[in-house]
Amino acid sequence: MRKLTEDNSFWLLAIFAAAYILCNIGTGSLTTWDEAVYANISGNILKTGDWLILHQGQNQWFDKPPLYMWCTAIFYKIFGINEFSVRLTSALFGIATILLVYIFVKKLVNQKAAMLAALLLLAAPQYLHYSKMGMMDVTLTFFITLMIYLFWMGRERPSYLFWSGATLLFAYFTKGFGAIFGPVILFAYCLFSGELRLLIKREFILGISISILGIFAWHLTQYLLAGPDAINNYFGFHIVKRTTTTLEGHYGGLNFYQKAIFNKNKPWSVLYYASLAYALWLMIKNRDKKAILVIAWVAVVYAVCSIVRTKLHWYIMPVYPALAISSAVLLERFFKERLFPLILAFLMSGLLIQVPVSYAFKLDFNPRVKDAALHSKQLAYEDDGTMFYYETVRVK
Repeated sequence: MRKLTEDNSFWLLAIFAAAYILCNIGTGSLTTWDEAVYANISGNILKTGDWLILHQGQNQWFDKPPLYMWCTAIFYKIFGINEFSVRLTSALFGIATILLVYIFVKKLVNQKAAMLAALLLLAAPQYLHYSKMGMMDVTLTFFITLMIYLFWMGRERPSYLFWSGATLLFAYFTKGFGAIFGPVILFAYCLFSGELRLLIKREFILGISISILGIFAWHLTQYLLAGPDAINNYFGFHIVKRTTTTLEGHYGGLNFYQKAIFNKNKPWSVLYYASLAYALWLMIKNRDKKAILVIAWVAVVYAVCSIVRTKLHWYIMPVYPALAISSAVLLERFFKERLFPLILAFLMSGLLIQVPVSYAFKLDFNPRVKDAALHSKQLAYEDDGTMFYYETVRVK
């Protein structure tokens, strides 16, 4: 494999993906749910100077770990408090995931399949949409993908196993319980591929141990600074209750995420399901370890999301790199090399067509609320810390 610095395709992909995702993230208005909540909390970090105990308005907030809000607070410092800053963390990790998929598939198959996988991930409307939104799921997807990639590399170079285990800490600091996807995917892969020995390699155990120690230290800090509420609110409500009961009317059956993947990613979703059938065939017929990895990845994400009683369609986000990989493998295997330029042209045309028509580019969620917020800010007294819709408090 050529060095990354010499891979012109990688850098062209990076430029295109950056332009495609970043082009309009500073436009429109935020959602009044997660985006506005995280924006408010990030603003309060700068207002209070407290980076350890997060606040929503005047109240302490323990719903999620702090990594996303920390990043947004830093971007507030650089670019000001606006939609662009709120969404930039997700956008950057969205781009990074696409580049990581390229690197991963180049290792798994070849460069042509790598380019197809990266473009297919970029083309997935739901993945693209949440890369442009100030939410945590695409950032979590990056760390899950990184953990799996490093583990795969660790099959040949054990030092990578340490970094795979250590990545769990970053996944947890992004979205807490969502980090479980990574270890369970790796366990499922090792179980069905006959490589369970990798899980007890000292490098991997050391990396996982450091992650667990970091997670424990974070919650201990929260407990010491904020008392039992920090533990009860997070574990009691946002893990146990969200997992075992349906919160806020977000319910659905076992096919909830199957319908979400199909309906929110047309026309690419047809290719996803065809490629999974092919990967399953390879797994059963040839015991192909790459196919085992893809099937384990998809099956674990789907199963964990389905088990959790509270259903939200963006929970399924970590499945998309696996679907892009399986789709690229299918296209690479069944279309002769001379047809690659035609497939690439088709994908690029689809990406360009999506710009004016796809919901992925529509980011103006609450224009009336935004107008009210701006008007409210204009009416505020000079020393009034008014927050409406998203954080409008001036950083002093």
